[in-house]
Amino acid sequence: MSNFTDDLNDSIRDFNMFVIPQIQKNQMIEGKIIQVESNNPDELRDALDVLGGIDAWKVSREHGMQGISSRIQWGKSWDTFTIRKTRHTGIKTEYAKRNEAISSGNVLYPTLAIHAYITRRERDTSRELISLAIADTNDIFDLINRGHCFERENPDDGNIFTIVSWDELVKQNKNIRWWHIDQTHKLRDYSKMYKKTLRQAKNRSLFEFEGVV
Repeated sequence: MSNFTDDLNDSIRDFNMFVIPQIQKNQMIEGKIIQVESNNPDELRDALDVLGGIDAWKVSREHGMQGISSRIQWGKSWDTFTIRKTRHTGIKTEYAKRNEAISSGNVLYPTLAIHAYITRRERDTSRELISLAIADTNDIFDLINRGHCFERENPDDGNIFTIVSWDELVKQNKNIRWWHIDQTHKLRDYSKMYKKTLRQAKNRSLFEFEGVV
């Protein structure tokens, strides 16, 4: 089995095991999340993943559907969104594909991005979700295109990643829903869109509000 296949299978497993339950528990997304890999025929699944960059769908009867891109990393939590910018092979990356899709205005792409960090990859009962964040793809790429990001090269393969910190999204007053285990399992929510609604919520014990800096 290739490393790519291993990564994909492990990501699907941990997205289902850790990420979706935490999102639902903290009501970070309205509606239901349906993973592409587990619910589509091979041809459609591959087209959505490779061409559209869509790993899952957010489905809401009230608000319709949105595509989701997801990335899982294991080990330390860096609290960042990462997008592959260049490959050593020269093959077009998600950075180029997403920029083209946003610019064109008529190509399917994931409008939401989810990034999560989990303590370790190996299966055991002590594994935990460390942190996760949800942001609008357009907001992430707006920061990238305005230079509010940095780049890192993977020393193993020479691929270059563009990185946007969750803190920078907060500083730039962008929509972000952010959960971290160190926050006593409370949700840090900086979303302009959700703030008023959450403040008016009857069950306030689920949420901890902090000001936008």
